[in-house]
Order: sequence, then C-alpha cells, then structure tokens
Amino acid sequence: MFVRRQGDIGHIFLIVFLIFISYSLSLKGGFTYDDHYVIENNNFVKNLSLHNIKGFFLAQNSSFLSDSTMYRPLLFLSYAWDYWLGGGKAFVFHLDSLFLHILASLLFMLILYKIFNFSREISFILALFFGLQPANSQSVCFISARGDILFSLFLLGAFYFYAKDKHWLSLLLFVLGILSKETAVVFLPLIIAYDLLFKQRKKLTFYLAVVVTIGVYLSWRYILFSNIITTHFARSRGQDFILFARSFFSYFSIWFLPFSLSIKHSLGRNYFLDISGIAIFITVFLLSLFLLKRREKKAFLGFLWGIFPLLILVLGSFNTPLGEQRIYFSGFGFVIFLGVFAAKMRKDYLHWFLIFAFMLTAWRSFLWSEPVFIWQDAASKYPGDWLVCENLAYEYQRRGDFQKAKAYYTKAIKINKRAFRSLYNLGTILGKEGKAQESIFYLQRAIKIKPDACAYYNLALSYLSLPNPDKEKARAYLKKAASLGYKVSLKIKQLIGR
Repeated sequence: MFVRRQGDIGHIFLIVFLIFISYSLSLKGGFTYDDHYVIENNNFVKNLSLHNIKGFFLAQNSSFLSDSTMYRPLLFLSYAWDYWLGGGKAFVFHLDSLFLHILASLLFMLILYKIFNFSREISFILALFFGLQPANSQSVCFISARGDILFSLFLLGAFYFYAKDKHWLSLLLFVLGILSKETAVVFLPLIIAYDLLFKQRKKLTFYLAVVVTIGVYLSWRYILFSNIITTHFARSRGQDFILFARSFFSYFSIWFLPFSLSIKHSLGRNYFLDISGIAIFITVFLLSLFLLKRREKKAFLGFLWGIFPLLILVLGSFNTPLGEQRIYFSGFGFVIFLGVFAAKMRKDYLHWFLIFAFMLTAWRSFLWSEPVFIWQDAASKYPGDWLVCENLAYEYQRRGDFQKAKAYYTKAIKINKRAFRSLYNLGTILGKEGKAQESIFYLQRAIKIKPDACAYYNLALSYLSLPNPDKEKARAYLKKAASLGYKVSLKIKQLIGR
C-alpha cells in the first residue's frame, strides 16, 4: 500500500510538473482578442464589489458583450477575483487558467482509475496525455476561453460523485458547472448513457432533479434575456446543414490531428479539416460499435462523451467561427476511447505520443507568449480572413509598429469593406500622423457603419488638422460625439470657438 501511495504521489507530481513546464512560456502572454473587452476594458471585472458580484448573477454586467445572452456568472466572478488578486496583470489570469487545467487533469486521472477501472499506470498516461493535448492549448492560453475549463472541472466532479452515488453533491457541482457555461447541460445525456452502459439501471429521481435544474436555469435566462439561446442562422436550411456538418467534423480533425491549430479558424478555407474530420468520425464511430459488440463499453461511452458536447455546441451556434476551446470537454471522452487501445499497447509507444504532445503544446505555448505571434500564426494559415488581418494589425498597433498595422488594416478593409474597427483604427493612426484628409476618408466610412462617439471625436480633430481647418464640421462632429457620451475637453471647445 505504501508503494502504491508513493507511486500515486509520483504520478501527481509528474502531471503537475510536465503540464506546467509545457505551458510555462504562455504565462508571459498578455491579453488578446476577446480579452480586451471581456476583461481588460471591462469595468465590472475591474472592481470586485458586492454590487458587481450581484450584477454577474442578475446579468446586469453582460451588456458590454456583443452576445447579450451570455450568462456565466461564475466565470466572470473568477475574472474579477484574478483582477483583484493581480491588479489586472495578465500573468495572474494565465496562471489561474493553467492551475484549473492541471486540476482537471488530476481529477480525470482519478475518474479513469476509480470509475473506469484503468490501471494506475494507464490512468496516469491518459490523464497526462489529456493535459498535454495540443488541442487544449487555446482553452488554457486564451483567457476568455476559461469557461470551458471551469465548467468541465465542475462536471468532472459531478460525474465522479454521481458514479459514487453521492447524488446531492453531484447535483451541486452540476449547478456550479451550468453557472460557468451553458454547455454543462450535456451532463444529463452523459449520465444516462453511463447508466445504460454500466449500471443497467435508471435513476429517474436524479434525472428529474437535473431536468428541473436545467428548466430553472433556462427559465431564468428567458426572464433575463427574453430568449433562451442565441442562434445565428445562415440564409437557408441547406446552408445551415452544411455549416453544421463542417463544424462538427472539423472538431474531430482539430482534436485527433492537431497540426492546423489556430486562434481563429475559417470555415470554407481549410478543406483538410473537412475531409480528415469526416474520415476520423467514421473511423471512431465504427471502432466504438465494434468494441461495444465485444463488450468494450468504455470505448462507446468515450465516443458518446466526445460527440454530445459537440452536438450541443454546433446546434446552438450556427454560422459562428470554430473555436478550439469548445472541444475541451469532448477531449475527456476521446481520451477514454483511446484508452481502450492504449491499455493494449507497449508503454514505450505511449511515451513517444506523450513526447510529441509535450513538444507541440510547448510550441503553441510559445506562440501564445506574445499576442502578435499567435496572430502571425493565424495569418499564415488564413491570409484571406479579414478578422485575422484586423487582429494582427491591432497587435502591431499596440506594439507601436504602425506601418505594419496600417498594412494589415488596409488588407482587412479590402476583404471586408464594413470592417468598422479596421476603418476606425486606420483613420485614427493616419490622423495622428498628420494625414488629415486620409484620416477623414476612413473615419467617415466608419461612422456610416456604426455611429461611434470616439469616431466622431477623431473625425472632428481631423477636420481641425486640415491645412485650412473646417471648424464648422469639427463643431458638428464634436456635438455628435458629446450626444453619444463623449466628454469633450475644454481645450478643444476653446479651439473651435465654443
């Protein structure tokens, strides 16, 4: 018993150490992409007060998001805690996400051993493989993607205690999971599948408790937002089906062949994801059925665990970009599926898989160490994606490399003529460079797309910077900026004669 405990401590240490080392470079990374408005410029997150905590649960503090139906109070509470703890430094946010990922990997090892009866060594290898899986790098390194780790951690705990017949504790963790991210509703079909395959009995009372919890949650969302989910539909049902299929199969390719990872994927521009994803899905499905007939129930449950979250995600998010973080919870199921084969393989082969995963994850970690690196990587894979160009330009702008910023903003505008942020930022840069006429051209295009207080203000400044300042137009645009809440300085008012 002592030797076993000693071995367990060694396994725990190796999981913590190796995962931490593989992600250590990403701890230097800053905020990027959604982080800017979700955290960095979010006044609700910056102040950990009782008023703001209440606002997270009453959805009063989600109006800053473009998707106003986002209801994840525990996620935003964790952001507020990190902001208070580290004074807004990105390092603390990254460290917290990494800690949660390590914790999830350790809990997964416990489930593999205690619930699925894998050996200690195989449970350790599988949990370590999950922790080092390159497809998880975006969930860990992208701060705004923490919700997937958080709800997964709670659901792992809920599943463990459910399998141990500690139902009320399981239900409590499920509630915490659904308050972290709505995808946690996948818990219901998961435990039903587990019971049908392993327990041969149905726990209708607990199912009912979960259904009631989901019903209360959805009703509360409806009260807050007047709808339950936000679904973006394409132009026709045929297009909807194509988008669903491409998204669904692409996630299989991303997880099983993590060679084309990117902070942003573009559906329709990477046929490798489509073709390989379909092939992998068919292979995994047929293998799981074959193993089920041979009474290898773990493989089939792993397959179901993998596809249930993807079905919920894809059906609830038509016409939205692929996000690698969304496959995090499915990854546990895929590892269980692979575990059936890993248990029969030579250990030295498994070690090579771990080495490969470690190296690829360390490389992704390096890319995440600087926001400009991760967007350069995305631009190399999707050079025709306007949003990739826009975000790369923004990171260049933050670094003070205005020539490259202007080049990529211009490229984004050529691809998408209604790219507001590119038009606004390009106009602002040109204004600061003293190119007032060019600045006016882009800022006027920007305000036609979106009446923005800052755009009106900068447009007024550009008119004042002309060789022959146009104070009348400057005065008119300042008035519009003020009507939208912009506080015009006394110096500027005096400059235009007000």
